[in-house]
Amino acid sequence: MAKMGGSYVSSTGNTEKYEVYTKKGKGIIRITINSSHAINSSHAIFEIEGYGEVVDYLSEKIDEEMSFIVKGG
Repeated sequence: MAKMGGSYVSSTGNTEKYEVYTKKGKGIIRITINSSHAINSSHAIFEIEGYGEVVDYLSEKIDEEMSFIVKGG
């Protein structure tokens, strides 16, 4: 979130909420991390809120960053 200029807002349980201000507008991103120790895995859920083009814009940015991580650089 820091790379996109996100500011931490709050957390509830295993969900963190960030605000991101872009040239496309203000967006809110919630990230939930769920872990399964039984099968030794974790997954992340990204929820994006906003008006106009900001939702698609942030979704594309997150996809870019996550693909970089998944591919290993």
